[in-house]
Amino acid sequence: MLRFAFVLVFYFYISLYLIIRMSVYLRTKKDDFVFRYGYARKAVKFVAAKSRATVRCFGEENLPEKDGYVLLANHQGKFDVLAVVSSHPKPISVIAKKDKTKYPLVRQVMEMLDSTRIDTTDLRSVALAFREVEKNIEKGRNYLIFPEGKFGKNHNHLIEFQTGCIDIVKKTKCPIVPVALYDTYKVYNVNSLKKAECSVTYLSPIYYDEYKNLTKREIAEIVKCRIESAIEEIEAGGTPFGGFADGNSAEEATAS
Repeated sequence: MLRFAFVLVFYFYISLYLIIRMSVYLRTKKDDFVFRYGYARKAVKFVAAKSRATVRCFGEENLPEKDGYVLLANHQGKFDVLAVVSSHPKPISVIAKKDKTKYPLVRQVMEMLDSTRIDTTDLRSVALAFREVEKNIEKGRNYLIFPEGKFGKNHNHLIEFQTGCIDIVKKTKCPIVPVALYDTYKVYNVNSLKKAECSVTYLSPIYYDEYKNLTKREIAEIVKCRIESAIEEIEAGGTPFGGFADGNSAEEATAS
């Protein structure tokens, strides 16, 4: 978290301003999620840029036109949510652990995103939270979920996907968009201030007709395998859509 501490200290007044503005908007714009997402995204891009991080985005054309889908992404570190939000143009909410969203600025951003923060030690509250998420998806809300449930030193290697969150997609019959995060761990999980570059790749969506007859474990494995294949393609020097990982086709999702 050296980079994040650097931003809070060296850009203290701007960070404080963003925290205050978001706190105000949480009251005055509580019914305008599109506005709140847009402002939170600006804050995220500011933090990313001042953290000396560049986020490259691939596959935005794969995002479903109709809202009410779930992004299932691999989990590398503390920058993952910021990387996705900075590159995702349409409003999304996030399911995250409570203890991972306590930092200043991060907490306000998560609140602006109407994030669902869960306590994994309280299974009853998790079940209730998932039901609320299901209702929101049916109303057209998009969600970002990390099926691995945690991150360690796995970096660009995936660990086992948990199937609990697959209940949400099966019950809502929503599209699943696999998301391959690459090198995002280098931003906040490595103690360095050197410039860091990472990427977010949105893969082809998986629609209900494709997974309706599959078990939760089978769905989880399909998503995991697609993400792994995308990461292998990037490591080989390309992208899942052709071109090169440093290619000009990528959108740089950092603050201007």
